[in-house]
Order: sequence, then C-alpha cells, then structure tokens
Amino acid sequence: LFYGNRYAKEPGSFSEAVKLAKTFVSDTKWYDINQKIYVPLATEVLPRIETLGVINSETGSVLYSSYEIEAQTNGRLSTHKISDRYAFPHSMGPEQKALLLPRSEEYESRVFGYFDYNHMEVSMLQWLTKDNVLGDILNDGKDFYASLHQLIFKSPCDTEEKRRLVKGFFLPIMYGLQSSNLSKKLKISQSDAEDIISIQNKTFKTATEWLASKQNDVKNNPIAIDYFGRRRDFTDEPSHKRRNFEIQAPGAMICLERLCHLSKSFQDCLVFHIHDGYVLTLPNKDALDKVSEIKSVLESPSPLAEGLSLRISAEIGSRLDSLNKV
Repeated sequence: LFYGNRYAKEPGSFSEAVKLAKTFVSDTKWYDINQKIYVPLATEVLPRIETLGVINSETGSVLYSSYEIEAQTNGRLSTHKISDRYAFPHSMGPEQKALLLPRSEEYESRVFGYFDYNHMEVSMLQWLTKDNVLGDILNDGKDFYASLHQLIFKSPCDTEEKRRLVKGFFLPIMYGLQSSNLSKKLKISQSDAEDIISIQNKTFKTATEWLASKQNDVKNNPIAIDYFGRRRDFTDEPSHKRRNFEIQAPGAMICLERLCHLSKSFQDCLVFHIHDGYVLTLPNKDALDKVSEIKSVLESPSPLAEGLSLRISAEIGSRLDSLNKV
C-alpha cells in the first residue's frame, strides 16, 4: 500500500509474495520507515492503545478503539467502530465525549489531556519548500493566522472571524483552489478572490512554485513519490491533488513517528490518536507537570525530519467535551 499498490491482489503463492517484496526490500527509505514506525505501531503502540480503553459513564462499560494502518490514501490511521464496545475517536461529537471517563479505579484521580500540533501542514509546507517568508512568520512566536491576516490584508487581525477567514483559505489556495470557488467559499466577488490568491502566491512565491512544479510533473509522471518515498498513482485523479499529497502524506508520517516516540514514555496513558492529535489520561495530582513533559516529547526533533520545528497546544479536563487550554 505504501508503494501505491492499493488495489493489487494479494499474492497467491510464496513465489508471488517474494516477487512483490523485491520491489521494496532494497529501498532504504522504506526500510527506515518500516523499522521506526510500522513495526512498533503494529507490535507495540497500537495494541496498547486499543486495549487501554475509556469508561462509558452511562453504561459503566469499557470502550476500546480499533485502528488500521495504511487504510487512508495519504497514510493516516483509520478507525473503525466494530461494535457498541468501541469508540470512534475520529468522529465523536460533544454528546459522546461528555460520556467518557478515564479508565481508573477512581475516576477523579485522572484527567484527560489532548495534545494537538499547531498548523502541522503549514509547518510541513515550510520545511519541505524552505520558503523563507513562511519560515519567518512561523518562527516569530505569534499566532500564525493572525500574522498572515496582517500580511495579506495589511490590517490587524482583531477578531476571531478574521482569523478563521485566513485559516479557511491559506492551505486551500496552496493546494490549488481557484478564484471562482474561493469567491463562493468566502462569499466575495471573483475579483476580490483573484486579488487574495495573487497576493498570497506572490508573498509565498517559493512555496507556491514548489507545489506548482509537483503538480506539473504529474503530466510527465503520474506516479508521485513524496519526501519519505510513499507512492500514489494520479493517472485517474485531478492533478491539483498532487499538491495536497506532497504535504499531507509526509505530515501524516511525522505524526505517526511522534506517536511511537510518545508511546515510549507514556505507553500506559495513550487512549486515542486523532490525525495530528493525541489523547492521554493523566494523574490529576500532577497533571500540569505531565503536560509539560508530554509537550517536550512531542516538540523534540524528529529523526526523520532534521530541522522541522513543531509546536503543541495542550488542553486538560475531566471530560473530553469541556477541556481547558493550559
């Protein structure tokens, strides 16, 4: 699947399996990814997460999670609700979250902690493209989208609505959103949409041209290969999706590598992994100290991406539907 053979038939014999294996056993990138991510995921990390569970306060029963590796196109984990004994963390609403409690002899002795990477895809975009303007914004320590609003519109980002505005169009434009669709999305004129796209593309010229070159390459080679060696066939897909793949797939890989890294120190606390977020249960008495430790682990350098700088937001609370930022 990592090699793009998503629809290939299973080998019918040992000789066919050996023949298929020859396509990747000599690939050093795949070997590195397999040893550092897929082996620990399959043998240690996910089995622990899937058997820890949380308590359904309404029924008193334990709810577990179930994950599938390589079930999504760009490499993210997929979750399945096999029965009523399983939670579905990727799509839990407030009502479901409100029912969940940490699994412990005394519920009050533990709280939930949710840790989420700030603008993960934007950080990956900058790291891959080496866009200096984007890097300066990310490194100034301020809110990225507020700074972006000031840069694009030359006016302060003084409301949450303005922040949501730029957050809603920055990556879509990078991934090829056209002015006609942007005008509908923002309910503005097409002329204004064209201006926004033009300003953003000129401001982040390096990143924009890098993504455009990847999209244009599909014409000559429909088999795309991302930074970590993942392959995806774009023969029957719109070429602009290549842009999304180039950023989301490496980002997913880093999130999985960080999951494995986090599990080494907090293997008995991890209950859910949700894309670029992690849910743990923490001892109430020293929850803030644990938050600091977990942030340090997740923000530490990844051996797969030298120079990539990532920042974590953290929230804690007794219920998943009412967490507080810390």
